[in-house]
Amino acid sequence: MVRHAGVLALVGLVLGTQHTLRAESFKATGERMTHFYLSPTLQDFDTIQKGIKSHLKKFESRDEESGTALMAAVFLARVTEKYHYPLLDIGDLDDTAKSIIAKDASEISNYVNDDSQVDPGKLDLWWVGQLFRDGRNALPRQHSRAGR
Repeated sequence: MVRHAGVLALVGLVLGTQHTLRAESFKATGERMTHFYLSPTLQDFDTIQKGIKSHLKKFESRDEESGTALMAAVFLARVTEKYHYPLLDIGDLDDTAKSIIAKDASEISNYVNDDSQVDPGKLDLWWVGQLFRDGRNALPRQHSRAGR
């Protein structure tokens, strides 16, 4: 009986360890991004980046539909700009974030950084930018009028 209890404890330990080593779900990664500004840490930022990387195909497949990949890249760029946290290698997303930070001549960087290019999707980008520039959870007045 003691032997069986030991085996069960070992199996539970192995299964529990595997569960904690798994990446967060796509939804959990999004939730962590949404609440990151409340108490930003390098550990949380790295967890978010690893979650993005593990769900990269999902972020990219939703890109055309809702701009999830672009939002993730803007999030990465704005956090890196404000807190100087290093970017992990996340395929094209970290490259896009670096492009946004550098304000290079790429089409995406120009779109994100040029406030004269206005469309409904831009409101989310402005919100993320505002939040990480000065911690305000609201759009500046000129941006909130642009979406109307």
